[in-house]
Amino acid sequence: MQQDTNLWGPDAHQFNPGRFEHGVLGASKFPQSYMPFGVGTRICIGQHLAMTELKVVVSFSCPSFASQSHRPTAMLQLSGWSLNQNMGLMFK
Repeated sequence: MQQDTNLWGPDAHQFNPGRFEHGVLGASKFPQSYMPFGVGTRICIGQHLAMTELKVVVSFSCPSFASQSHRPTAMLQLSGWSLNQNMGLMFK
């Protein structure tokens, strides 16, 4: 299902992270077609480990890059214990 050309288009077998630029709805004809870890009783037992590893790798690699806000004038709002932005936080 993850590489079905009927769902993802003719380039389904190619690595193209740009297809998710507008979310799963913009990438596929059906949002339910994106199930990287499966669903139900056959869900991947390593899902939580994989997501934790991803967070660790990203958090350790981010300080190695220089970044700047896509919209320098955007305001962040304090919401409880975290900062939020109305239109998402984009970096380039």
